[in-house]
Amino acid sequence: MNFFTSTLVLVALTALLFWLMWRSWRRRGRRDADLAPIETTLTGDTIASFDRVFYVATTPQGAPLERVAVPGLAFRGWAQVAVRTDGLEVQVTGEDPVVIAREAITGETLAQLTIDKVVEHDGLSNLEWVSPRGALATSFRFSTPHQQHEFAESIARMLNQHPNSTTARSLEEA
Repeated sequence: MNFFTSTLVLVALTALLFWLMWRSWRRRGRRDADLAPIETTLTGDTIASFDRVFYVATTPQGAPLERVAVPGLAFRGWAQVAVRTDGLEVQVTGEDPVVIAREAITGETLAQLTIDKVVEHDGLSNLEWVSPRGALATSFRFSTPHQQHEFAESIARMLNQHPNSTTARSLEEA
């Protein structure tokens, strides 16, 4: 096989792989389109606001290695997060904003890993919420343990609960 033929085969295989990846992502997007939270506008008071949080992924609860492509939360990146008395707003850079109503939010937990990200023990904050198709966990990576603790407290205030004692204990150790 000469150089030209080898190059042509390599280019064809590369194009095929890129097409398969594109097709798979599009299928996942169509499959997960109904996972979007119900369209609503939050009017409650702001409990806490975080301007530069790293949004990692949204996964089914209990399956941290299976990404779902929730519209507005399909791609990881820097985000603005606002916790309000009636829900949570997430604006990932370059994506449409996502609003999760308080009624859909079930709590906040800590994790060490999710798809594409492994950090120190309890380094990720998972917002747990219910979509039309099941329970989901949306993972955030905060810049400091203080911000992570503030996020946990604000979710607990929104839900009228006491902050997770595991969160408080883990942050005291940090």
